[in-house]
Amino acid sequence: MKDRVTLIVNSDLTWISDIEKLQEALALCGVDVKVNSGSVTFEYDKDELARIRTRGAGRKTIMSRHTIGEVYLYSLEHTPAETAEYAGMSLRTYYRNVAKCKAANRWTDDETLLYFGLD
Repeated sequence: MKDRVTLIVNSDLTWISDIEKLQEALALCGVDVKVNSGSVTFEYDKDELARIRTRGAGRKTIMSRHTIGEVYLYSLEHTPAETAEYAGMSLRTYYRNVAKCKAANRWTDDETLLYFGLD
């Protein structure tokens, strides 16, 4: 979900070159800067900013945008390796999370929790 901050600026255009420099710097952080007549808008995704700002130390992100129920239904028709790839994690992590879901009686097709952060 993107958030937006809009600044109202004065009518002289002396600030345009500064905004262009700022735009280049903020693009690296996932912030879109849009200049309209009389205003500057900053659009950003809070989740993406949090991901960029936290220390990952080169690790792969283990994150799925699918619910446990979606992964469960996918697993019924695919191999564990394919399901792990669908869930966005390694096969070992997939097996560990399936075991945790089964232990908590969450390995069902109607579970709505997202399938990550179970560790």
